[in-house]
This record gives sequence, C-alpha cells and structure tokens, in this order.
Amino acid sequence: MEISESDSVSGQSQDISITTQKIVNEIKSLEKELESLQNSCSHSNYTIKNSPQGPENGFSLRRICDVCQAVLGYPTQEETNKWTSS
Repeated sequence: MEISESDSVSGQSQDISITTQKIVNEIKSLEKELESLQNSCSHSNYTIKNSPQGPENGFSLRRICDVCQAVLGYPTQEETNKWTSS
C-alpha cells in the first residue's frame, strides 16, 4: 500500500485539528474555573493598573483585584490623578 503526499498532509491537518480542539476546550475550562474563582472573591483590595481593553482598543486604567485579578471597573478621577502623579 502506497501513501501519497496528500494523505500525509491530510493526516497532519487532522492531527492539528485534534490538538487545536483540545487546546480550545482546555482554555474554555480554565476560563470557567477563573470566572468561578473571581465570582467567589470578595475583591477587598484593588490596584489601579493600565489594562488592555481588547485586541484593537489599546489600554485604559482599570481597578484590578489584587487577589483574583478581576477587572472591577474604572478608577475615580481622584484615583486617576493619584496614579498619574506616582
């Protein structure tokens, strides 16, 4: 039985697809675990940080929980002034 180059490429594509799907599933599982941890956190302490808004939106100042790293919202004007003067 002879194996052609297209069979090899097809097998490689299938391997990539399977591995990719495993990674995607693992990421989803970890995101759910992170969300659960962040939901159970009391967010008692936070720090003002320059945080990414998304792949195309750049950065902005946000309140970030010191314990679970959840984004809690935007800082007040006073917090922003203090952050920029430090």
